[in-house]
Amino acid sequence: MIKKKYKRTSSFIFAIVFIISMMPLVAFATENTNEVSNIEIATEVSDSAVEKSSTQKGGNKANMLKGMNVSGIPASNQLAPVNSFMASSSSNGVYNQYMGFLNSTGHSLFLFPIYLDHGQVLHIQMDVPAVSNLDYDLYLYEIDSNNVILGLVDYSLYATYINGASGSLSEAVGVVNKSGSQKIYAAQMVSFSGGSTSIPFYLHVATNTVSDSSEVDENIISSSATPFTLSTNNNTVINSRQRDTLADNDWFVFTAPSGTNSFTISTNEAPVEIYRRTLGDEMILQTSVNTNNSNVQFNTTSGVTYYMRVHTAGRISSLSNSNYSIIFTPVQTITSITLNSSSFSGGTANITYGFGTRYRINSSANLTVSGTALNGSTPVANAAITVTIRNNSFSGTRTGTATTNSNGQFTATVQAPTAAGAHNFLVMTNPTIRHHYDLGEVWATGGTTNSTSTPLYIYSHSTNF
Repeated sequence: MIKKKYKRTSSFIFAIVFIISMMPLVAFATENTNEVSNIEIATEVSDSAVEKSSTQKGGNKANMLKGMNVSGIPASNQLAPVNSFMASSSSNGVYNQYMGFLNSTGHSLFLFPIYLDHGQVLHIQMDVPAVSNLDYDLYLYEIDSNNVILGLVDYSLYATYINGASGSLSEAVGVVNKSGSQKIYAAQMVSFSGGSTSIPFYLHVATNTVSDSSEVDENIISSSATPFTLSTNNNTVINSRQRDTLADNDWFVFTAPSGTNSFTISTNEAPVEIYRRTLGDEMILQTSVNTNNSNVQFNTTSGVTYYMRVHTAGRISSLSNSNYSIIFTPVQTITSITLNSSSFSGGTANITYGFGTRYRINSSANLTVSGTALNGSTPVANAAITVTIRNNSFSGTRTGTATTNSNGQFTATVQAPTAAGAHNFLVMTNPTIRHHYDLGEVWATGGTTNSTSTPLYIYSHSTNF
């Protein structure tokens, strides 16, 4: 992971830059709701610079821009949609995707006008480049019918933190129109630091009729995450919310219970990510779960605050219109693991060569192993177990995985490493037959606990004379 310095600890001057051009977005007007409205993107260096520092949050910036008419700037560029469609069902709302470039520090793009009817929700997500020295922010403003900024509605100001292949957390903003009449909005994408003319950002813009009373909570910089408590004795089930648009982000927060605890996390439809947040608003990914890899084990650290993101953009093309379900199942700490060598299958038991009597498995053959995981004398359910076979003659290792049942029992099948025949044993003298084999062992691991290893012979081949 690549970590950059906290972006909120120093101030600098940047020029607000705007680009204007006409392009399609979505239809939000009360009348002609099937029409696609026009979006303007504008660029120009403003007459006065705007300062942003660790003490200057979005509200101060909004005061500086308040009263600006974003449509009065000469057109010079266009932010073209790369994946734009009207959802096939009204229950899916409307979604469009855009791609753009922020060329340098202080470069800014505006996307407007976005019309939103009473009772609708607007979600905008900005997927930022996975580059450690680029730091982009996202703002949402209310504007009037003359495209004059009335004030700041929402902002997302995460610091860049590269979480491996996942990149840096997307910026996201949103609003629910509860005014009783139509409102108009503008989104602003700003480079806080750096820029690129070859690496784009992607913008997801979606609307729908709101059905979730907790909206909006698109980020944890400007919004409050929904708190919940993890139980170490029973399942913790989160099933009170649903994804309202095709660009929705929901945030939850919990503090890890005392002690070292493990949980398996499963989700029925919504991709889940869990983060830790630094003082500099860097979001450090801890684990991720989706419907293809449910029952991911997650270990918590006592007293640490974790943030859970449930997201949508780029993951689905339709909404279920029902509550998603996320389940945390506590996994007790494993203090002992026992392998049941009498239940091994795939090889031959009680083979005696030059190193005593052992279970024998053929080279590259599958060995099925069973065992039990306990916490003291209590079975540990839903625990992730890794079974390892090692060829001690040539240091080859192979593994298999399993999950314990309610009785703490598990069964895993592992392919044995390849054997070369480092040792041999005379099994017959007339004719002379020798078995060639390697020495090996098998053991199971759960958490930080290993079982006692069981010695193996890994059979390679025989020779006749």
